[in-house]
Amino acid sequence: MTVAARVLEFSAPSTLSWRHDGSRYETSLSFYHVKTGTQQQTAAGLLTPQGLAPFHALLRTDEDRKIRFDYGQQRALLEPSSAEAPLPAGARDELSALIQIGALLAAAPDRYPAGTAISLPIVVSDTVAQAVFAIEGLEEMTALDGRALKAWRVVRIARDNQQPTVEAWLSPANPCSADVRVPHTD
Repeated sequence: MTVAARVLEFSAPSTLSWRHDGSRYETSLSFYHVKTGTQQQTAAGLLTPQGLAPFHALLRTDEDRKIRFDYGQQRALLEPSSAEAPLPAGARDELSALIQIGALLAAAPDRYPAGTAISLPIVVSDTVAQAVFAIEGLEEMTALDGRALKAWRVVRIARDNQQPTVEAWLSPANPCSADVRVPHTD
């Protein structure tokens, strides 16, 4: 993972895990660097015909930020602020959205040629925002273990200075893993 914050830029090994049993899923993305400590995103939810439906998500940094998805009341409950945000259909946390993009690409790659944009509502910080993921196409990459592989380059386009830009290279062979890297730029 390469992280470029406003003043600080560094690279750190990261781990993305994905597990499911056919009806429920769990996923996490974590990294450690001496300058920032451990950072981790986790999410868990249901696998539905419409895609991933998270129950809860957690962003663990200096201060834990939790999201609980209340589909019955159509709201996202955000901690530690105790804020609530309306929950539109198809809303996901950032990590579940990235996994969902990989699943969409794997299921119908011809439907998403280079230059295609996929728009999904995501719950971030204390609100729900429409995120746009640009499909840049397949690129030849070198994985961290030195293997050559083709991967879809996907870029979440930042709408303003409040949202980070996220780039992910998702393997067609295993779209629920970011085999190469996931830079996250604030």
